[in-house]
Amino acid sequence: MEYTKSQSDKKSLRIAILAAIGSGLEYYDFVVYGMMARYLGDIFFPSHQGFTGVMQAFSIFALGYFVRPVGGILFGVIADHYGRKKAFITIMLIMAFSTLGIGLLPTYKEKGLLAPILLITLRLIQGISFGAELPSATTLVSESSNKGLLGKLFGLVLSGTSCGSLLAALVLTSLTSMFDYKQVVEMAWRIPFLFGGILAIAAYYIRKSVYETSEFLVDQKQRKTLLKELSSAIDLLKGHTTNLLIAFGLTLFLATLIIINLYFPVFISKYFPYDLPTIYKSMSISMIFSFLFMIIIGFLSDYVSKLKILLFGVVGFMFSIPFMKWLLEYNHTATLNLFFITYQFWISVFFVGYLPILSRLFPTKIRCTGIACAYNIAFSVASTIPTVSTYFFS
Repeated sequence: MEYTKSQSDKKSLRIAILAAIGSGLEYYDFVVYGMMARYLGDIFFPSHQGFTGVMQAFSIFALGYFVRPVGGILFGVIADHYGRKKAFITIMLIMAFSTLGIGLLPTYKEKGLLAPILLITLRLIQGISFGAELPSATTLVSESSNKGLLGKLFGLVLSGTSCGSLLAALVLTSLTSMFDYKQVVEMAWRIPFLFGGILAIAAYYIRKSVYETSEFLVDQKQRKTLLKELSSAIDLLKGHTTNLLIAFGLTLFLATLIIINLYFPVFISKYFPYDLPTIYKSMSISMIFSFLFMIIIGFLSDYVSKLKILLFGVVGFMFSIPFMKWLLEYNHTATLNLFFITYQFWISVFFVGYLPILSRLFPTKIRCTGIACAYNIAFSVASTIPTVSTYFFS
């Protein structure tokens, strides 16, 4: 089907919005689990009090990341050989199932050892869907958009991650304001997961109307068995080792920033005079700014070299570390807010510059697989940071 430029731009915008919804839900679930680690430690590991229980909760958090490369590569192959749309829809269905499932789990008090085993199982399933979500969305938007719109559209997609994180922070802020710690551990902890699962089901039905990308249809090869496709994808990736390493290195920097941000509620509440509701409120405020940063920087990136934006993000973050350290140590709510806003600014700058570059490091026939491989292995490595940090700080 031929589209006019206006129709093509509208189609690209619609796909970017659908991708933003999925990315937002991924980050919602991702942030909810990380920020609730202290509660989950008491719910699923009550025999290990304090930081030991938290460390075990974070270990399961990391476990979900270790299977992300499996999900990313599996759905990358499906997207590269059977269609972007098929992968895009199925991922959301798996995300809905696993998130709802966590909200319905029995606790350790109710079922003993079975409870953490079920939590681990659902985190593994969740990790498979999360590992495929952003690479799939990145590929779909990249192939559906004119080059002059890439920055704006990726800014929109990434603003979805900010909205998802903001929604998670707002839900947890409301949760901790309405219920005390004991009430959250007894029952109210389920609310954020059930809410996320319902949203994912709604997003699944919305996504069913998306169209396949023309770039994929032009490049499409004759279908083979999935096993042969996996073997073929691995062979093709071997010829792009340098680009895989570049993608891995860029993603590892971003992943480290994002994972550390999830660890802040545990770290700051232990070593600074802030309680969890105050920290969640500050993080909520910073996510509003993050949304704006993503949109504005995405718009600017269509007129400025994306590589320059990416380098500015790396160098700027490094030089701002002493300032952010001072903000955290000043022990005032206003400086805590400014700390989180500054931190989110540098994540936004790097993210917006990085994603369009990542999307063009690989050819069409292995684009989704290549992105998923580098992206998820880097996040798997970074996901160990909370567990290791908790161990050393304890």
